[in-house]
Amino acid sequence: MAWKAKHFRRLIVHSLSWLGFVFLMSSKAVDLTWGFFARSEGSIFLPVLYGTVFGAIIFYGNYYYLIPKYFSQRKKWKYWFFAVGSLLVVCAIESLVDILVLIQKHGLQEKNSDGSEDFGAFATLVFANTLTANLACLIFSFAYRFPKDWIRNEKQKNQLEKDKLRSELDFLKAQINPHFLFNGINSIYHLIGSNNELAKHTLLQFSGLLRYQLYECNVDFISLQKELEYLKNYVNIEEIRKGEDAVFSIDFPDMSDNQFKGLKIAPLLISPFLENAFKYLSHNSERERNYVNIALGVTGNVLHIFIENSTDPKLKKKPESEGGIGLVNVKRRLALMYPNDKHQLTISSEDRKFQVELILSLHEN
Repeated sequence: MAWKAKHFRRLIVHSLSWLGFVFLMSSKAVDLTWGFFARSEGSIFLPVLYGTVFGAIIFYGNYYYLIPKYFSQRKKWKYWFFAVGSLLVVCAIESLVDILVLIQKHGLQEKNSDGSEDFGAFATLVFANTLTANLACLIFSFAYRFPKDWIRNEKQKNQLEKDKLRSELDFLKAQINPHFLFNGINSIYHLIGSNNELAKHTLLQFSGLLRYQLYECNVDFISLQKELEYLKNYVNIEEIRKGEDAVFSIDFPDMSDNQFKGLKIAPLLISPFLENAFKYLSHNSERERNYVNIALGVTGNVLHIFIENSTDPKLKKKPESEGGIGLVNVKRRLALMYPNDKHQLTISSEDRKFQVELILSLHEN
């Protein structure tokens, strides 16, 4: 019904526009003289009326048929063949009508030097005037069609781009969750048997993290407080797992600080950096040589993150070489959700140290 109403309104608007054009060209205010027709002689209304009909045939034939069927399909030669051909045919028919009307009213106007009537010159002038008017209708249909096509194509391109970004983000988030799930289960596995009570407590914390992933973070942006609470719990689990073999320096801002209210962040955006730090933590015999330093701070709506961990120089697979999941994904998500100057990511790798620094402009309510 909406489609029919839209086309009915368009029909009314176009019909009124053409009729308005007819009455305007036939009015005293314009006092039009076109070829052998003149308002002063009372002969302009009928030619303008049927001339408008022929012009509309050219306009809509080009607009609804020739342009979409040939021109927009890159069949330019066929388009010009049919466009010029149809223009000439319509002009010939209209010229014939003009000639019949003129002969009936006035007889032939052009004469040879001997006084005889020159029908060829007369017909040529009539055709030239008709061609000029109908050619204008053809050009106008182009001018009317192409901006609309361009706007429609731009909307389609934008929608396709949005759909593509949405698909990519969903895919990246789907990759992050299994990666974390694997690491978390692996952490709990190392506790079972050696400290069952701690394993139970850690499993409880881990279930809270999974609950966050499943029921809270399936949105584009989430409260910064919730995300930081999630990250803090994750770090606590890793500390329990590796605390005897490494030194940790963890600095999280106060979660109850009112400055966090209204600040939002893309969920699970920072966790791959933390996972990466614990995954590639060195395994030196001396505990002090194995370390993870994490510092998060908020100034205004800017989040500053610094993560550093010791690495094993003999490790064949470096953190930055991680493939489909991990750092590659988080870089892609940052590019999609925080483009241009919305983020600044610096990653540096040395023989025994890996650092990540991220400055992020947060969304505000």
